[in-house]
Amino acid sequence: MEEGDELVWEIEDETLRVRVRRNPFKRLAGKYSDPRLTYDEIEGKADEFIG
Repeated sequence: MEEGDELVWEIEDETLRVRVRRNPFKRLAGKYSDPRLTYDEIEGKADEFIG
């Protein structure tokens, strides 16, 4: 785990699962370097990663 990551807690059939959701902004860093992208488009991409 790193700073900015999230823990996701799921309960299914009396089983608790904890998983790490990586910081989406860190995953996106440098991935979309097209200067023509708007802030709203980049924010939409981040929302896709967050789920």
